[in-house]
Amino acid sequence: MHGIKKKTYWEIYGMKCFPYKGKRKYSPCINQMFDGGIVLKNDVFGLSIRQFEREFKNCLERRRQNEQTIINIRFPVKTSNEYIEYLETFNEDRSHIADQSIIPSLRKILGSEMDIRERQRLFLQHDLTVNLGNDSYEHISSGSLAEGLDLPGSDIDIMVVMTEFQVIKNMKHIHFPMESALLLMEVDALHPGFSKLKLVNEGACKNDYLRKCLIQTINGTYWSNKLLMSTLTKRNPFLHFHMHGPCLSDKHEYQDLAFCLRSHDWPCQAEQWIYRHRSALWPSSSLIEKIVSYGCILVPIGPKNYDNELLWRVSFSVAEKYLCHSFSYTQFLCYSLLKLFLKHYINNFKGAKDLLCSYFLKTALFWLSEEVPVDQFRLSNFIDCFVLCLDKLSSWIKLCYCPNYFIPVHNMFIGKIDQSNNYILLNILNKIRQNTLCFIFNQFVLTQISASNMMTESSVKLEFLCFKVYNGNCTSNIDQGYKTLHFIKELSTSEQSQFSLGMNDYTQAKLHQTIAQMINLPCNSKKNYVSRKSIHRHLQEGTKTDAVSGWILYASFYYVCKQYKTALKIIDYVMSRCTPDMLFLNVASYSETTKKQYKQKTSRINMTLNEKMRLATTRNTQYETRSSLIPQELQDLVKFEGLTVPSTIMSLCLRFLSFFHLNNTESAQNALKCLQLAVENVRITKYRSVSLTIVGICNELLGDNKEAEDWYDEALLDEEMCKLTYIKKVGMSPDTKVFVVGGKLGETVYDPSTGQTKISFTIPASMLEDSTDRS
Repeated sequence: MHGIKKKTYWEIYGMKCFPYKGKRKYSPCINQMFDGGIVLKNDVFGLSIRQFEREFKNCLERRRQNEQTIINIRFPVKTSNEYIEYLETFNEDRSHIADQSIIPSLRKILGSEMDIRERQRLFLQHDLTVNLGNDSYEHISSGSLAEGLDLPGSDIDIMVVMTEFQVIKNMKHIHFPMESALLLMEVDALHPGFSKLKLVNEGACKNDYLRKCLIQTINGTYWSNKLLMSTLTKRNPFLHFHMHGPCLSDKHEYQDLAFCLRSHDWPCQAEQWIYRHRSALWPSSSLIEKIVSYGCILVPIGPKNYDNELLWRVSFSVAEKYLCHSFSYTQFLCYSLLKLFLKHYINNFKGAKDLLCSYFLKTALFWLSEEVPVDQFRLSNFIDCFVLCLDKLSSWIKLCYCPNYFIPVHNMFIGKIDQSNNYILLNILNKIRQNTLCFIFNQFVLTQISASNMMTESSVKLEFLCFKVYNGNCTSNIDQGYKTLHFIKELSTSEQSQFSLGMNDYTQAKLHQTIAQMINLPCNSKKNYVSRKSIHRHLQEGTKTDAVSGWILYASFYYVCKQYKTALKIIDYVMSRCTPDMLFLNVASYSETTKKQYKQKTSRINMTLNEKMRLATTRNTQYETRSSLIPQELQDLVKFEGLTVPSTIMSLCLRFLSFFHLNNTESAQNALKCLQLAVENVRITKYRSVSLTIVGICNELLGDNKEAEDWYDEALLDEEMCKLTYIKKVGMSPDTKVFVVGGKLGETVYDPSTGQTKISFTIPASMLEDSTDRS
């Protein structure tokens, strides 16, 4: 047609040339066909794909070199569900790791990064649930376990923050009206890192035993660290804690309790830490903000070289835990290897023991992490990073100066390392540098760590750690109990980790047990029906803690409701589950045989943690203060405090009481004999006195007062005697109170009034005061 011109593809698309800036052997060639089509030669798109592959490989290499920086940006919180999910799907390539002879062994001891994060989450969740359930104190897990390390011999460190006092750093921070006692931090210029605590409003301190810790001076009223520690030990003599630095430790030193105070203000001495230059950009600005917003802890101990009971150490334990939680896996490996070398190699040299401590090692790693780029802490550079830590320590030891990470002017070597002994440590560190690290590690460290510990699966180690940690009550009243229960249910809906879900199920079951005991059984029949229905629901959920303790509380409920036959049926079931191969929860340490039995019993596939606990574990029965479920005959034991009884003892006691009320005297006497035999087998001292007291009460019911007194006397002779045993003894023999105040524990004393030789007991003054007041 006239005026119409045919347009070719060449003109439509304008494909005359390709601005292709890649490396190629041949340039692309374009030819036009008769019908207007285009033919491409030398495959320009194939060439671009090869170029993309080259760029992608370069990108991957850059990403590998900056991997930790990228991870820190993507996951600022390493204990989050998102990071746990990332670790589950991420398989790390270890083909590039140098000197693999140390790392695999370290991984067996320390565990994978997933194990570290699960340990951190375990303690965070435990603190959260405990603090939600009470308002009388703040529970903080600290130490290497809470930081994520579970090395052989690690103990459980707990900080108990007393909330009776409010600590401020400036008088401008006072808020009116002042509801609690106010303490002002007074900085001591001669002792950086320590502070005095001056009482601002003296009339607000209402706690009698805390008021005894105050000292009047010319400058005002101050709180004494020594008086606090001595008051705490005297207040609870039956716990048999001894002072271990600023902590109270049990006799086996499995657990350390540090009673302390919290200041919500960041201390003036550490202001410089917030703004100082950090070449490695660690810690991040968000982490610094989180640390500063928490404040600091004040611990009741003064400086080593200066005896002043008014000085309190400014502690950054919570801040250090936050910093450790931000560590990469390589940093954790360095930290664990430093601790292992200290314990199994350095401390074995003459004169070197106790010169260094693990806190110095952690401080060195903190300083190094600020100076060295975070991407340098890679597994391929592990040995180099470890040597840098040794170099940092060596430089400090030469100068006899270890700067505190938060307050650098505080020299932590004072009183420990000086010019008279620093050469010992320098020689040891030089030996480590000169010898092959692999040789020292295999020769001195691995030989002192049991093979069974390294062979135990990480999941089993984590479960046993949970069995040790999750102890005590979760709530102090019923309203907080329901609040905590609701919070844990909400938490479980967003939880990804199966282990964390199992812990939540266990905590919920414990809460149900506690709440059930706080519900009263009214006399009104309609209200009684509602209360019983509610208790039934809680007790059903409470049976999910372990194999027996929830069922014992169920049996107690039926006993209190006078349904003795039903209670006996439940007790028969409980006794069938109390077998020797059951694992006891809340034990400080477990033998390898116990771990092996537990593993065999829970070897079925796809079992959750809570299912394993219900199948293979048992725990002591815990009655709350003024519990509505405890038998009437034992209510005196829970008038003023909770009661923990071995499950076997409580089962046999309920069996005896049920037969006694059914007027089955023969069966009751047989049950009492079994109970007495079981008590003889109680080996844990802190439960033995309670068990002996229960046997005494049962003998009283049968009318054998002489036998009952003998059991009470034996309970009082026990190393960790029950305070309530003494009250029970005084109730039977009022003259005992006058007699027992004199002699020492277990001392044979001649009584001139009767002409007989008797045994006297040392009764602490606090027991006498309390029993006198309550009577």
